[in-house]
Amino acid sequence: MELNISVLFQLGLFIVLYGWLRFFLFKPLLKTLNSREEKIVGAAKLAHDLTASNAGLAQEIDDKMSAANAEARGVLTSLREEGLRVERTYVEQAREAAQSQIGAAKEDIQKMKSELTAQLDSESGALAQIVVRQVLGRGA
Repeated sequence: MELNISVLFQLGLFIVLYGWLRFFLFKPLLKTLNSREEKIVGAAKLAHDLTASNAGLAQEIDDKMSAANAEARGVLTSLREEGLRVERTYVEQAREAAQSQIGAAKEDIQKMKSELTAQLDSESGALAQIVVRQVLGRGA
């Protein structure tokens, strides 16, 4: 096999070009790709950690909301009971006041009835005499 100068020249040129491309193209490109891959892996790990952290925080928030809801229901129940107690007190006071007024009104009515009955009794005799005179035609 014959090696001529052009094959040797091409081989030398190939080695020089490969060394130049390796130094100026392949190493920076590999460095950039490796850096990018490290960033992607780091971001994926961070996203996974944040997702796990968020799941824990979501559970903690749910627990706190449940506790707050239970406390709110307790407060609401106690306020409702207090309101019903106050309502019963006011209703009882109003009932007593109404009964007192009704009793006073009954006494007034009974007093007026007695007075009117007495007045009617006193006037009924005179009225009966007037009616008898007019019916019998005796002079007035």
